[in-house]
Amino acid sequence: MKASVSVIVPHHNRPDMVGRALESIRSQTLQPLEILLVDDCSKPENWSRLQEYASWTTLLSTPSNLGLSGARNFGAQQARGEWIAFLDDDDCYVPEKLEHQMAYLQQHAEVQALGGGLTMIGPDGQQEYWGGKPTRSLTLADGLRQTASMAQALIIRRDLFLTMGGFDCSLRSMEDYELGIRLLSAGVVMHTLGEPLFLYYLGGGRDQLTKNWTRMIGSELWVIHKHAKDARKVFGVFGELRLMAACCRKWGIRRGRWIGRGTWLIGTILRTLFGEIPAAKAHASCE
Repeated sequence: MKASVSVIVPHHNRPDMVGRALESIRSQTLQPLEILLVDDCSKPENWSRLQEYASWTTLLSTPSNLGLSGARNFGAQQARGEWIAFLDDDDCYVPEKLEHQMAYLQQHAEVQALGGGLTMIGPDGQQEYWGGKPTRSLTLADGLRQTASMAQALIIRRDLFLTMGGFDCSLRSMEDYELGIRLLSAGVVMHTLGEPLFLYYLGGGRDQLTKNWTRMIGSELWVIHKHAKDARKVFGVFGELRLMAACCRKWGIRRGRWIGRGTWLIGTILRTLFGEIPAAKAHASCE
């Protein structure tokens, strides 16, 4: 049995990695309708290596280099499924990812977008769960505090995704954070499963956006500014500055050394002047 889900895998010049990601979709306990492998203008020799997957995936090629967000949007425009899901070419789904999400959606017909957690796997093989618990509905406050759902865990109605304009192509990172805010601000019913839905492999010498500190903090601050009206609506007149304070403190700690300490200090000063974002309240399970 196949679910009416199109899984979109953006790819750019990493043919040695994409096979593992595709196999994790192929081995799902509930098979998707289709797998769309979207090549974002890879080098000719790398594009040719993707032909080995042509018998069981749909190979698409973007007309120009669109970036991660653009490649996902391009795939969504070609998709045939009622629902669309995403997987980066260097990550893997857990085997029951689609089965668990589709079962939940059948039981909760009002839900239009569904996310979940992940298992972070370090270079030494150590595993750590990242995500919320329990399974529950999400609010705009949730989406402003942190990413409502990373793209790799998200499943969303295709018509809704296209109507909302997909991922913001001006962003090269934090695009899933921005999409979550936009969905929740528009009143979309979005839930999250309190379980890992994909495996995120940290390090290993790969070119990962999360390793680009400057781009990540810059993108998050830009998203906060873009949605300043929502921030003020939810967290008060200084909501934007409060979110920026939390952002600077978080990324300052991650960066460390003098740059990180300076960034953390800026966040601390902003927090002292304008207040702190209220902590999230305990939530009841939707299960």
